[in-house]
Amino acid sequence: MEFAITFRSGREKSLQMEDTIGVIEDALIKYAHNQYVIPDRTFSQVKDEDTLLTMPCFVDDWISLKVVTSYPSNRSTSSPVTQGLVMINDLKTGDPLAIINGTLLTAIKTAAVSGVGIKYLKNNAETVGLVGTGLQGLYQLLAAEGVTPVKTIYLYNRSPEKIRSFIDKYQNTSKNNTEIIVVSDLLELINKSEVIITATTSLTPVLPDNAGIYENKLVSEEYGNRSRI
Repeated sequence: MEFAITFRSGREKSLQMEDTIGVIEDALIKYAHNQYVIPDRTFSQVKDEDTLLTMPCFVDDWISLKVVTSYPSNRSTSSPVTQGLVMINDLKTGDPLAIINGTLLTAIKTAAVSGVGIKYLKNNAETVGLVGTGLQGLYQLLAAEGVTPVKTIYLYNRSPEKIRSFIDKYQNTSKNNTEIIVVSDLLELINKSEVIITATTSLTPVLPDNAGIYENKLVSEEYGNRSRI
């Protein structure tokens, strides 16, 4: 029996964000029509804030299981905070079909969900603000610029020393020549951005709890293991 094992960054090149957003749209339609089975995920504390999550799903002809470690303690190391694997099996026979790099796949998938929201709710936005400059933030920007004509990006990170390398990677990945402005004040980012995206490992929301400052803006929040638009 043969099945695919995909760990390396070559997988990144075969996934186009525009195509991924279309796949996520189809998935959301299945979700709306209850065409899936998702058993409860398990959430296990490993140590302190570090956790292990397992997330099974049955849909169409496949079984999937995502196993994720969320390790905020990795902030001071070279290892990613969030890492994972996705295993795919045949629903009818149970045969294993693939083991996929879940770290990259999760970053792309989560960004594509935001992309769908922007496509239908704010597809004329020219300014995007991003809080958090990790792998998730990179794909959030790629998703946003895939569905709206982004001209200016505002960046904020509580660790400013990480921003330069993020900008370099974004510019090497993006097809657009978008203006990038780094801000040191979160309120400045909020005021100047039509779409506001947070992509952090914080366990609590990082944006101010003041509804008045978000009028006519679309906010997509990622914090801890939660997301909302």
